[in-house]
Amino acid sequence: MRKDVLEGVLLHILNEIQPNFAALAKQYNCDYRTVKRYYDAGMANNLDQLRERRITVPPLLLGFEEIIRDKLELKNCVFSLT
Repeated sequence: MRKDVLEGVLLHILNEIQPNFAALAKQYNCDYRTVKRYYDAGMANNLDQLRERRITVPPLLLGFEEIIRDKLELKNCVFSLT
């Protein structure tokens, strides 16, 4: 969450001023759609929707653990896959 953008947009909301999204975007060095998203969320009093969405990516070795264990046993290696 960009707190600097949020504070700037909240000032506009409190003063009931329609912001120029492009000018604010240039000021905060971000995209105008980011500023608009913060403005819309602030107007709807739904600031929780601004939390960053993290995409969960499965581990690259998912599904290959057994193959790796078998190969390590052939080499007599001591290694933990946790």
